[in-house]
Amino acid sequence: MQKQFSVELGEKIRALKYDMNSLAAIEEKLGPGNAVDLCFGASTGFRAQLVLVWAGLIWETWDRANDRPTLTLSEVSDWITPILSDKKRQQEVIELVTQAFFSVFPPPDKAEPEEGDSKNA
Repeated sequence: MQKQFSVELGEKIRALKYDMNSLAAIEEKLGPGNAVDLCFGASTGFRAQLVLVWAGLIWETWDRANDRPTLTLSEVSDWITPILSDKKRQQEVIELVTQAFFSVFPPPDKAEPEEGDSKNA
């Protein structure tokens, strides 16, 4: 069972949950390969942060008949905008997003050489 990660946004406690739909949605908004790159240490701008939060919330509003979320980036932006002036609160949200994402998609082990790499090169 997936661990729950809750965050207060828009004056409501919301559960962050990531799955394959989340990854696909991130790639749809930011381009192929960006979901993994963003969550595994690449620098993230405000749009990327917005998309990452949104992707963790879309599971609640997924429209199975049309195979898409009904929650919009604009709605999530309206929830996030009030916390932008509070750097501590903003960091807490990003840390929760990262923890929730990594609970489902663990980061690659950096200690292992990539395929084709040689320790004796």
